[in-house]
Amino acid sequence: MRLNFFRDVLVLGYSYYATPKIRLYTEAGWAFASEFSEPWEIQFGLDYGPGGPTGGRGAPFFAVNVHLRQELDFSGNLAVQAGWAWRGGLPGDGTLRTGLYYYNGGSPQFSFFRENEQQTGWGLWYDF
Repeated sequence: MRLNFFRDVLVLGYSYYATPKIRLYTEAGWAFASEFSEPWEIQFGLDYGPGGPTGGRGAPFFAVNVHLRQELDFSGNLAVQAGWAWRGGLPGDGTLRTGLYYYNGGSPQFSFFRENEQQTGWGLWYDF
């Protein structure tokens, strides 16, 4: 049965580039209005990827994200991506990435938040 799971959340986050290719980040969110959800969530991770234009050869990338949610007793999910990326050199150019994706944890379809899922696959992403 579908739940009307919703969260209106205030989020405070911080991102730090340890090097031009490595970014660390964290976020904390507090729901001021919700249904079926507890108020707190924490998210953190890192990504490694091209720090500048790659040209046609591209460069490797890697990312890991952990999302902990209070309604799951501060367990949550782990998402990992790894593959190859191409980054443009002009202002406004984005990054095209392709690679493997792995997810394990609470369902990203929040109406099924009590369900656990494991996903693996291949993806193609374009980051603006």
